Formats: sequence, structure tokens, C-alpha cells
Amino acid sequence: MNGNTDAGNGMQGRRSASRAAKLRRRRQRFNFLLVIGFIAVIVLIVLLTPKQPLTRALYSIGTDDGTVEEGGVRLVSAYEGVRISEVMSANSSAVTDENGDYSDWVEIWNTKDEPVSLKGLGLSDRNDSIRFLFPDETLEPDGRVIVFCSNTNRAEPGEPYHAKFKLSSVGETVYLYDPNAYLIDSCKYPIMSTDNSWALLENGFDSVDYFSPGYPNTPEGHQQYRESIMVSGGALVINEVMADPLTGLRDEDDELSDWIELYNTTSQTVSLDNYALSDNEGRPLKWRFPKGATVPGNGYYVVFCSGKDKVEAERGIPHTNFRISAEKETIILCDSRGHVVDRVMIDNLAEDCSFGRNEAGGLQVFQTATPGLPNNISGFNQMDMNLRALNRTGVYISEVMASNDSVTTYPNAGFCDWIEIFNSSDASVDLTGFGLSDRLTRARKWQFPAGTTISPGEYKVILCDGTRGGTNTAELHASIKISRLGCETLCLADPAGRILDKVILPEQRTNVSYGRTPGMSGFFYYESATPFQANGNGFAGYAAAPSFSVEPGVYYNTVYTEITVPEGTQVYYTVDGSTPTEA
Repeated sequence: MNGNTDAGNGMQGRRSASRAAKLRRRRQRFNFLLVIGFIAVIVLIVLLTPKQPLTRALYSIGTDDGTVEEGGVRLVSAYEGVRISEVMSANSSAVTDENGDYSDWVEIWNTKDEPVSLKGLGLSDRNDSIRFLFPDETLEPDGRVIVFCSNTNRAEPGEPYHAKFKLSSVGETVYLYDPNAYLIDSCKYPIMSTDNSWALLENGFDSVDYFSPGYPNTPEGHQQYRESIMVSGGALVINEVMADPLTGLRDEDDELSDWIELYNTTSQTVSLDNYALSDNEGRPLKWRFPKGATVPGNGYYVVFCSGKDKVEAERGIPHTNFRISAEKETIILCDSRGHVVDRVMIDNLAEDCSFGRNEAGGLQVFQTATPGLPNNISGFNQMDMNLRALNRTGVYISEVMASNDSVTTYPNAGFCDWIEIFNSSDASVDLTGFGLSDRLTRARKWQFPAGTTISPGEYKVILCDGTRGGTNTAELHASIKISRLGCETLCLADPAGRILDKVILPEQRTNVSYGRTPGMSGFFYYESATPFQANGNGFAGYAAAPSFSVEPGVYYNTVYTEITVPEGTQVYYTVDGSTPTEA
């Protein structure tokens, strides 16, 4: 009985082993089929995937829904000869864009002998999607255009182009499409070394270190590129800066704006294409000059720093995208690579004062700003004439007396300081609400009473005796006084507070007036004051005291001495105590 049991158990074990073997064989066959199926899928993918880029993109940044419409005529033949000619995918310190950034870039080259319109051509780093579209621009024969791959989209004609993608330094492919999204050209580049470009040479593409955006892909082209971005050292300087104007040059919106003046130290015209201005040393190329802007030899170039970032249509004066702080600011002029060419620092600059270079080359504060003019007496005088030309009323300050003990103005008025104004226009001017002041920041400190008028050619005197009078239009009394010590600015303003005229007073002498002579530029002193009348001939100023090589004193022997006087000074002397005569 035990034997039968053992035999049964053995038979049952053999059946179990047989089933297990069959199950293993089934699993093996399944695994084999699974592997075969996987290999077949891989082979199918390889067979179906094109070994070359798609001939037409499926998506485009230029359509409303981002997809390319079906159909469309293939225009590739019309663009034969338009090539991707140079690529830089690891731009560390080689080529800067207009913002001073080292963005990757792609160069497109027209190898044809006729112009080609770039309008609608697409550029991308993907074979199925257009990421950048060229605007309406024509590429001349042998012309080249650069597109910075900075991951921003900027496609303004005449401005630097930026595409909304970046390039990989480990290698990828760049694609160029026609307006109907068909592939024109492609460029596959390998892993690139820093600041090397993948350039189209005579025998095909190769990695070179003589990058040449916009120029032939040769060492000579590289040199041409380098020369194109170079600037002449010292050719341009920041000559004058105005941070808080209250008078002077206005923009096309009739607004006073901060401004910067450049001066060309050479006799040759200098192009501004390779220069930039900034108020931020961390962003040296913050604002670029308009394309084609130049500074004539030994000439000036004024830029409004209004933050408006535009170019005036009529006068062509540009506006930067920043303003200037009078409290503390550093203005830098840079070349196209962000290297500082000139730098001017201002600190707590007073209102309506500029900071600039004097004739000796040093920097100083000027009470009279001279945009577009020399920073000297001729520039100051011309600026005074310009200010009066901007005065639409024709009324200006003609004479001032700050220390008076003998000049009579009004009967019974006594001797006091006074200001004379003159109406140079051919029409009467209602002075109601006009103001006189010794402070530019409060230009209507004293106001003309209602009903005050000044006739054409009339001289009108205002007594500056510090009283609150003035209701009598026949005898005007202002609440201001004038300092004889100088360093004071008198101004005339309209009812809106707009300063029409100003006079910067130097030190004044008793019974000597100061003002303007009709038909002459500049300011003069007058030994014979002429209230209510036109000023006669005056003198420009007082000579500085001479210095002697021998100490003054009484000498009983023969003494030899040298007299030192400022340049241009006339010397009169006597040796017997009589009236000095000309030397």
C-alpha cells in the first residue's frame, strides 16, 4: 500500500514538473515576443523619423493661434543664396548687444548678387516651430544681419534684432524658414568653446576664434568688426551736465528737462553709433544714441535726460531713458563694449546750475548753463541772448542798482535799491500777476499789482526797499532787497511762474548800476545809472588788484619793481603822484 502511494506521489510530481516547464516555456515565448515587439517599435520609429529637419514648420510665433496654416506655396527657390553663415552659442566676452549683454547670436548672409527682402522669414532653434520673424527689411547683396538669441522678441526695422530663444553651447541646430514656413537653410553646430563661432568658410563650416558678426568670416573680417566698435580715446568728453533746470532750453513738449552735453575734442566728425550714456555703472549701455548721430569737429551734442526715450521730430534732439539726480549722480559715456570713455560725478548741484569743463579742462559749477555753447564768457553771453529770445513777452530786466545813495528814481522816494525792466516788444504787456524775485525757486516772491502794464519801448523801475507796498502802479515797491555782495540771481516770471529772464549779479559797487546795453551782448557796469532810460556804454568789470615784486612802502633809494596783472588788463601809472596815465 505504501508502494502504491509512493508511485502516485511520483506520478503527481512528474505532472507538476511538466506543467512548470510548460509555464516557463510560455513565459520565455512571451518575453521573446515582447523584446521583438519593442525592437520593432524602435525600428519603426527610426524608419519613420526623418534624418533631416522637417521641410516645413508646424508652428509659428507669427500666427494668432501659433500654428502654420495648411497650403502655401514653397518659396525656397526665391531665397536660394540666403544662408545661416555664423553662429556663436557660448558668447562670454566677445560680442555685446545694444544693452551691453553678451547674448548668443546668429548671422544671416545674402550671398546673392541682388537684394533680398527678409520680411516674413523665420528663425528658430526647433525644426517644427518658428521663434523669430524678420520685419520688413531688405538685405543688400553680400549683406549680413545679426539676430541676438537673448530669449526676448524684438524685431524693429533698423534696430538690433532679438529672438525669443537661446542657443545651447553643447550643440544644436538653427533653422531658417521662408514666409510660408518652408525650410530655407539649417546649421547644425557641435559643442562650442567660449567666444568661438561656428562659421561658414570656403570649404564649409568650422569653429573659429576670429568671430566677425556683420563682416566676412575671415581674419580680415574679424579686424573690420573690431574696428567698427572701436572709439577714439579722448575724442568725446562729457562737457556739461544740467540736473535741475529752472530756465533755458526746453524740449518739444515745452518742458524743462535735465540734459547732457558732449564735446568733440577733434577736428573730425565723430559717429555716435559706438557710444552709449548711462547713469548706472552696472548698466553702462543703458541708453544708445540714435543711429547715424554724429558730433561735428570741435562741436557739441546735447541730449535731453527726460526719461522719454525718443527723438524730437523737428530739432532731432534725442531723449534718454533716464533722468539725472542733482543730489548725487554719476554720468558715464561708454563705448559699445561697455568700456568707460568718460565719467562725470555731480553732488548736490544747485538748481539751474550746471557742472562742466572750464577752458582749462577742469570741472566746476556754472551759474549760467550753456547747452551747445562754449563754457566761457562768449557762451554765457550767447546763452543770455538765447534766453531773451525764448521770452515771448519781450519784457526783460535792463538795469539793477544794489547800493544807492545818490541816484534819484521817483520824487520823494529816497535812495534805495531798484530794478528796471524794459518792454522790447511792439505791444503793451499786462504785468498783472507777473513776479520779481531774488530766488529762482520762488520766482513770484513779489508780484506786480493788478492793472500794471508796460508799453512798447517803456522802461519801468521797481523800488526794492523791502516794503509790502506796490498797490500804486505809478510807483512800484517790491518786498525784496538786493545784496551788493553778489552771488545773487534776480528773475522775472510770468503769472504761471515761468521764468522769463534772469540776471546773475556779481559784487556791486555803490552808485554803480549793472545791466544790459541795447544792441550788445553781455552785462556791463555803468558809472552813470540811467533809470527809466536806455543804458549807455559801460564796462565789463573791475580789474583784479595788481601784485608787486617789492613790498609797498616808503623807499629813499632807487627801487626796481615788477607789476603783475591779469591777462588783458590795461595798466596806468604815475611816478610823481599825478593822475596815472597809460603805460
